Amino acid sequence: MKRILPSLIVFVCFAMVSHLLLLFSTPSLIMSMMAHRLSEAEISVHQFSLSPRVSPDYQPVVRPSPDLAYSICLFDTSTGPVHISGTPWTGYASLSVFDMNTNNVYVTSLDEALNYPHGVIVTGEAELPGSVAPDLPRLTLPSQKGLALIRRLAPSQALYDEVARISQGDVCELVSLAK
Repeated sequence: MKRILPSLIVFVCFAMVSHLLLLFSTPSLIMSMMAHRLSEAEISVHQFSLSPRVSPDYQPVVRPSPDLAYSICLFDTSTGPVHISGTPWTGYASLSVFDMNTNNVYVTSLDEALNYPHGVIVTGEAELPGSVAPDLPRLTLPSQKGLALIRRLAPSQALYDEVARISQGDVCELVSLAK
């Protein structure tokens, strides 16, 4: 028993350290892989891109809802604050912001019947003058990069086509600080 105990302690310590490393590195690894896949698909940084309508032939997101239209935007605050907003929609619609550890750090409704802010200003460490989009909430991320996702209820082709039309007004762009 005395010979087995040190080996067992080393094994348990190794297993715990390995588990913690895996636990803490997986979210950022997932986001990095997703950002890489999106860049391979030629999705630009600071620009929303509407995904094709979900069908059995097109399902890049794990178990996406075929009733929702998804728009995605990768952003980077290393060169300045980013303004992210979505065009209001009749019925269910939301704007979510995720950091590079897959944490959902901000959500707002884009339902035009509700009086919620339809956007956010995302900053890194830099201070942003209060005169820039004073009606929008400010969000400071722990990482410089992130992802914005807009979901809109569009269960039919006609509603998806309407989403495609109005999504041209969605904004994911660097904030100009020039006066």
